Amino acid sequence: METKPLVILGSNRKNSLTESITRRALGSTEFDMIDLLDHTIVHYNYDGNYPAADEFDSIINSILPYNNIIFATPVYWYSMSGVMKVFFDRLTDLITIKKDLGRNLKGKSASMIAVGADPTYPMVLRYLLSILRPTWAFSIRVALIMLLSRKRYRSSGSRLDFIIIVT
Repeated sequence: METKPLVILGSNRKNSLTESITRRALGSTEFDMIDLLDHTIVHYNYDGNYPAADEFDSIINSILPYNNIIFATPVYWYSMSGVMKVFFDRLTDLITIKKDLGRNLKGKSASMIAVGADPTYPMVLRYLLSILRPTWAFSIRVALIMLLSRKRYRSSGSRLDFIIIVT
């Protein structure tokens, strides 16, 4: 098992603000990263037939050795990026078609870094959690990073932690 965290980066461009803030948030913590832009992930379909070029299963197999997974995405129109949404849609395969592969994720810890500029972060947080909670069978801790004003906010609850960092 890998002790350092794995970041799944879902930005729509290279060298993005989301990547920069994620690196800054993790500070001196050593981590590995999978940039979804570097991979071909075909959109979810109900029959579960995907072309040979699809890399979703390969990405999931790369995730398995890690206990701590951090999803990092920009927030667009109160939602995650398109590339991250396609990835999350494909998680459906792990609870319908490839259940054995999906069961291997049980017990893992998931965190989320969402980078955006809208002061309505609770709605974004609720939306992202609604997608994570029923899909993954592991504990969820959320780090929500939003660019808002010149104030620094910190809050903690029993089911989630979030930090808002203003640059």
